[in-house]
Amino acid sequence: MDKNRFLEYIDIYGADIGTWPEGARESAASAVELSPELALVLEDEFRFEALLSGSAIEEPSPGLEARIISVASGAKRRSPERSPGFLAGLFSGIPLFVPRFALPLLLVVGIAAGYVLANYSESNNDEPVQLAGVLFYDEGIYE
Repeated sequence: MDKNRFLEYIDIYGADIGTWPEGARESAASAVELSPELALVLEDEFRFEALLSGSAIEEPSPGLEARIISVASGAKRRSPERSPGFLAGLFSGIPLFVPRFALPLLLVVGIAAGYVLANYSESNNDEPVQLAGVLFYDEGIYE
């Protein structure tokens, strides 16, 4: 048995040569005796399987099967009752308030406020500001 075939059988059947198919057992045993490299590979596989078999397996939580089936079937998950958030409590009396309307509403209010405040002036000085004078201001020119 060549090395690649031996490694393939280890991957498929594990380190115990006794569980391999009958035709491969004798050739695998003779290959291990003739090749120290394959004996080392077999020993490493035995240690790996011992490590895996010694590790504790955590049992699934109760109800896991039901949760998996309900998610796979598309059923809505029951969530524990929670009180509404602060903003949801404030706007619960308004039937049209939905979070998706918040951004457009703020946009409209902002445009309206900008339009009103841009046209409102308390001072009597309504002279336009020269942008070039503001951008290229040097000290001492306007003093």
